[in-house]
Amino acid sequence: MVATYCGGCGAVQIAGSTFCASCGRRIGGDQQTAPYWGPPVVARGTNGYAIASLVCSLVSCGIGSILGVVFGKRAEREIAVTGEQGDGLARAGIIIGWIGIAGACVVILIYIVAVFIAVVTSSAT
Repeated sequence: MVATYCGGCGAVQIAGSTFCASCGRRIGGDQQTAPYWGPPVVARGTNGYAIASLVCSLVSCGIGSILGVVFGKRAEREIAVTGEQGDGLARAGIIIGWIGIAGACVVILIYIVAVFIAVVTSSAT
């Protein structure tokens, strides 16, 4: 019977064993495989629609706020698929957009009430 020795620690091995009982090194065929590190990590940028959502919501009321909500919703969908950054920007754009839309509606209502009051008081005199 031929004795087998571990190439790492030199311990005598049991016939037919694949790994050294002392150090755990693979016995025979000292084949080393290269470690697998996985694909390179690619930095994900910020979603463009998320940035546009926040900018449109902050810049103007009315049309800008509507665009902010639309861009924000689209950004949330794209971020869920692509994994890009910007989820907080999109959410902020949506919230500020809805606040802008509500503010525009209040201003329009105040204007309508003011015009109605003006028409009623001018026709009464």
